[in-house]
Amino acid sequence: MAYFADVFTPATWSAFMADGGRLTAFSRGSMSRGAGKVRSGDRFVCYLKGKFSFVGALEARSEAYVSDDPIWGTGDFPVRVRVEPLALFMPEVALPIAALDGKLSFFASGTPQSMVPAYFQGSPRALTEPDGQAVWRAILAHEDGVRSMQRPAAIQEATDAIEVAVVGPRHAEIQALLAEMGLATGCSVWLPRPDRQAVGRVNADLPAKLLAELPFLFPGKAQQVVQNIDAIWLQGSTVVAAFEVENTTSIYSGLLRMSDLVSLMPNISFPMFIVAPEARRTAVRDEVTRPTFAALEPPLQRKCGYIASEELQRKRATLGDDMLRHTRPGFINDLAEHF
Repeated sequence: MAYFADVFTPATWSAFMADGGRLTAFSRGSMSRGAGKVRSGDRFVCYLKGKFSFVGALEARSEAYVSDDPIWGTGDFPVRVRVEPLALFMPEVALPIAALDGKLSFFASGTPQSMVPAYFQGSPRALTEPDGQAVWRAILAHEDGVRSMQRPAAIQEATDAIEVAVVGPRHAEIQALLAEMGLATGCSVWLPRPDRQAVGRVNADLPAKLLAELPFLFPGKAQQVVQNIDAIWLQGSTVVAAFEVENTTSIYSGLLRMSDLVSLMPNISFPMFIVAPEARRTAVRDEVTRPTFAALEPPLQRKCGYIASEELQRKRATLGDDMLRHTRPGFINDLAEHF
C-alpha cells in the first residue's frame, strides 16, 4: 500500500466531516500530480493547514475519478476518492505535528515547526513508506488516547453525529448492546468511565447496572490496559470476555490494546474480540494478521476473534429477553471468526 498526505483547510475539513467523511476530493490538476496513483487500500493521513496538526486517517476504497457534481459547497474539487475513515478528530483534539519531531525524514530533530508545512503542498502528496507509517501509527495511537479521555460535551455530540453519518450504529450503541447481553447472561459488566455518558444516552438504565469499580485483575500496566477496553464481561473477578468496538475508529488502535495485554500477560485464557461492521471484516483480518501481531507468543489472531456488529444485533433479536436470560455467556464464542 502507499501513503499520501491529504491536506485540508479548516473550512474543507469541516465540510468533509459534515458530508459524512466518505469521500475526499482534490483539484483537477491533482490527477496528474498524485491522485492518479491512488489505489484501493492506500492510506491518507489528513493534515490541517494552518494548524500544524493531523486530523484523520483514511483508507482509500476506490481509485481516483472525476466528477463535476459540486462537493463541499463548491465545484473546485472534481477529483474524488471514496474512503473509509479510521480516525477523525475535531481540530481541538488533533495530533500536533510537534509530536513527530525527529521521527520523519522531513522533520529532523531541531527543525523549526514552521518549516514543516512547506512539505504539505500539492495534495495528495505521496509519502515515503517509513514516513507514512510513522504518521499513520501516531494518528491511530492519538485517536486511542482521545477516545479514552473525557471530552467536552460539544465535541462528544459532534463526534456522535459523525459516527451516525458514517456507519449506522454508533460506537455507544454497540457498547450498550454488549452490556445488555452480558448482564442478561448473568455477568457483571465493566465499561470505561468516559464512555458511560454516551451509553446512557442509548439506554438510560445501563450506567447504574455497571460495575462501579473494576476488580483488581492484573498487576501493573496490564490493569491499566484492561480498564480502557471497551467492554468486559466478568463473573466475580474472572474475565469471561473482552471486547473492542471499532465502528468508525481505527481497528489498529483496538488491536494495540489487545496486543499490549497479550505481551504483558501471555498466559491469559479469556477470549478477546474485535466487534466491527461486516464491511470492515477485511480490514480486521488484514490488521490482526499483520507481522507485528503474528510475532507475539501466542500470535494475536489465536487470542482475538472478530464479531460482526450486525451478527451481534441479529443474535440479540433472535434470542429475545426470555431466552437470553437462560443463555450462558459462552454463546459469544460461536459468533466469532478467527483468522
